[in-house]
Amino acid sequence: MPIVTFGGVRIECDLGANLRRVLLKAKLPLYHPLARIANCRGLGTCGTCAVKLRGSASWPTKLEALRLRMPPHAAEAGLRLACQCVVHGDLDVEKFGGVWGQNLSQTVWVSDSKAEPQPRLQPPTAPRDIQPAMRPSNQPAIEAAPFRSSGSVIRALSVASGRLPIAPRRHRAAMSEQATVPLAKLRQMARERQLAIHS
Repeated sequence: MPIVTFGGVRIECDLGANLRRVLLKAKLPLYHPLARIANCRGLGTCGTCAVKLRGSASWPTKLEALRLRMPPHAAEAGLRLACQCVVHGDLDVEKFGGVWGQNLSQTVWVSDSKAEPQPRLQPPTAPRDIQPAMRPSNQPAIEAAPFRSSGSVIRALSVASGRLPIAPRRHRAAMSEQATVPLAKLRQMARERQLAIHS
């Protein structure tokens, strides 16, 4: 079974597996935080899963070559789209900074504390061996954040920019309690409001 190394983490995968799926299944930070919610989901059109490969992988597809010629990428950079790559053997995958992975001067590393495999509730049908590798001390560690829904990401960005006040989130049942006012009470409140307006 081929071994894929990404940001200092070693992952064992099946021969012929899609590289994007292998990295996402191992919960590794393939995407920039902004690109996690705004990517093409493996169609090869957005270019946010751009990585540099060393090892045995499939040849670039026409769509991949076309996308990597468009900005912010450059054909000379030697990048590949993880969603279009099929693993043919051991691979060393390098992810760079920037929303599209185009900043070649900044390498992404996974912090050693997050590199251990998470316990799963399903039976171990496909063994997966994840071992943290040594990371050079001059490289900054980027922690692999858990996946968040797009609603929570948008809310967090709105709060951070100051557009929304910081308020505790309430459960849907707690929010619906306000709407359970009897119809007679609503009619009475409407009559009182009309009387207050006309007097």
